[in-house]
Amino acid sequence: MAFTSFRFVVFFVVVYALLWLVKWVFGKKDFYQSVYKVFLLLASYAFMAFADWRFAVCILLLTAAVYFAALLKSNKVVFTAGVVISIAQLAVFKYFNFFVGSFAALLGSTYTTVNIIVPLGVSFYTFSALSYIIDVYRGKYEAEKDFINVALYMSFFPKLTSGPIVRADKFLSQLKNKPCIDFDRFKIGIQIVVCGFFKKMVLADHLNIFVNDVFGSPCAFTGATVFLATIAYSLQIYFDFSGYSDIAIGFSKMMGFDFEKNFNLPYLSLNPTEFWKRWHISLSSWLQEYLYYPLGGNRKGKIRTYVNLFLTMLIGGLWHGADWTFIVWGGINGLGLVVHKLFVNWKVKKFGRKDAGGAVWKICSGILTFLFANFCWIFFRADSLTNAVNVIKQIFYTGVGIRQPYTWAFFALLIALAEIIAAICRRNKNMGKPEHEYLIFDLSKVIPLALFLTLIGITIMMAYVGNTAFIYGNF
Repeated sequence: MAFTSFRFVVFFVVVYALLWLVKWVFGKKDFYQSVYKVFLLLASYAFMAFADWRFAVCILLLTAAVYFAALLKSNKVVFTAGVVISIAQLAVFKYFNFFVGSFAALLGSTYTTVNIIVPLGVSFYTFSALSYIIDVYRGKYEAEKDFINVALYMSFFPKLTSGPIVRADKFLSQLKNKPCIDFDRFKIGIQIVVCGFFKKMVLADHLNIFVNDVFGSPCAFTGATVFLATIAYSLQIYFDFSGYSDIAIGFSKMMGFDFEKNFNLPYLSLNPTEFWKRWHISLSSWLQEYLYYPLGGNRKGKIRTYVNLFLTMLIGGLWHGADWTFIVWGGINGLGLVVHKLFVNWKVKKFGRKDAGGAVWKICSGILTFLFANFCWIFFRADSLTNAVNVIKQIFYTGVGIRQPYTWAFFALLIALAEIIAAICRRNKNMGKPEHEYLIFDLSKVIPLALFLTLIGITIMMAYVGNTAFIYGNF
């Protein structure tokens, strides 16, 4: 049930209306928060069961394993079992056919794919499970004794399929602070949701048409058109994922939960390291804390640092999908991070500083970083390594082919530039406040309300209503 589907909108409206009813009936009772949490948990499991009842069973079993592994953290056998179960269920559901098929291919034998269900949001809730167990074991906070709280943390439906990957302490602390719905949260949340719908349905879904055509038959198009299609995909995946994250964050806001933004203008980055601090922030920080640091981080010498960076991105690529294209994508990004670290070390030795130079240097660095990210996205989008190579080769093709200066690509680029300029202006106005702050209107005033209603109208009129799935829904 995609967030942008009519069924989900109806589902959320019903859930939200019932939450108001719960508040009206039980709001003054001592047990109101318990009713509120149980209702959200039931709604989350209904959301999963709507897709497949087995998905609800899978996450319930994992939740039970995580709950007891955290409570019995002093028992290393139980703790280890919790970690192994979390990783094993992801490996079986998502990667069994890939690993077995690849191994069979190496041996020169054939392999018949086994039909295995892939639970809804399995990659996201597995990382949530692992971070919770590990944090409790490290002593970062105490294990949660209320099973309902842990179950809701694992299954809360707005963040289930698209993230962000919220840490347990931040989610559970909000539960203990008694989240509830009110009109002020609604006014903020609905604006974030509408902006997310605009990004996803107006921009990303229209770009998807052009990208699919070109990546499906790259050799039929001119080099310039293929290059434009790669730019279009870079914009598509940004607007698709950041838009979906905004929808999740907005709906959560309306229901009483505050989640940090998952993107911070990534295409404004000046180097690959900065890019991964701005792109899919919740995943990047998760990989850093639970994979890069345990591998040794930068504490065991430069060579080990480079190896750790590369391995972290390689595994991050595999997390995205069971295909060699994702592994190559992760490996190239890892190499990019290593090259950047080498360059920084050289710059420190040569000039005694590692910061960027003047305006021209920053512009060039920004362009090169975007082009590098754009190159990497080719492997992320391609159906196979062969398809990726064909796309890259065709970019440099100077012969005759289909020319398609797709208007939506230029419109999306214009919106991206406008978003960057607006964010920088807000940052300067707010005296250095982070540029990724949401632009929220005061809906109690006439002009801001009119602008917001206009955005709703534009989104409805220009939305692509075809069956375009959320890109990260596959991961």
